[in-house]
Amino acid sequence: MKRKDPANISPAVVMKFRVLLLVVLIPVALSSQQKTASATPRIYYAGIVKKGPNWTAEQTPEVIGVNQEHQQYIEEPLSRGILLVAGPFTDNGEIRGIYISRVEPQQQAQALCDEAPAVRSGRLTVEVHPWQVANEIIVRH
Repeated sequence: MKRKDPANISPAVVMKFRVLLLVVLIPVALSSQQKTASATPRIYYAGIVKKGPNWTAEQTPEVIGVNQEHQQYIEEPLSRGILLVAGPFTDNGEIRGIYISRVEPQQQAQALCDEAPAVRSGRLTVEVHPWQVANEIIVRH
């Protein structure tokens, strides 16, 4: 079987691979915090953050202000343990970052993301997906 030249792989395939890799690696990182034999898998919500319709890489005073408000907004649910992971990707791709939250139902996770200042401003959009975590992984804060 002939192997594909890595230079000919489409950006969409690369993006999907990065997200898949992230979904595989996060449980490994989280499991280092605590392992236990839980009878029921837990559902978390993964928010995939993408460039929105008002995205710009230019650092205008407005963009800087929205970014500061966004970071402040994220701190509160992180400190309460509702938002477990939040952060940007640094490769300047279409996918800008990820949120992992522990709320029910999915609409609450979506609302948490939708209220973020960078999302409200249209700089970012967030797709929220239910994510089942393996039985032995529990995150402790």
